Amino acid sequence: MEERSQTDMVSIDKDFLAEEVHSKLIDYAGKLLMEGYEPGLVCSTLIAVALRSYMTLMSKEDVLLLLGHIIEDIDKVKPYDLSNLRMPSTEVH
Repeated sequence: MEERSQTDMVSIDKDFLAEEVHSKLIDYAGKLLMEGYEPGLVCSTLIAVALRSYMTLMSKEDVLLLLGHIIEDIDKVKPYDLSNLRMPSTEVH
């Protein structure tokens, strides 16, 4: 059996937790969209919560550095495929 170092195990745990948090946030955002909330409102709220959280955890300079990296890598970000997502009708019946 392959032995793993303590560092490897911590990395795996963090990766797993990151995936779990990502999945839960995406599920909740999807639920809000299915309830009829505007996609732009959901997205802007997620960004606002993230920014406020970063400002709580990091210095302003570090947050600005992080945002710079995000902007530099924007072309690597792929949009979600929403073609299979059924949004609730906003038509009044």
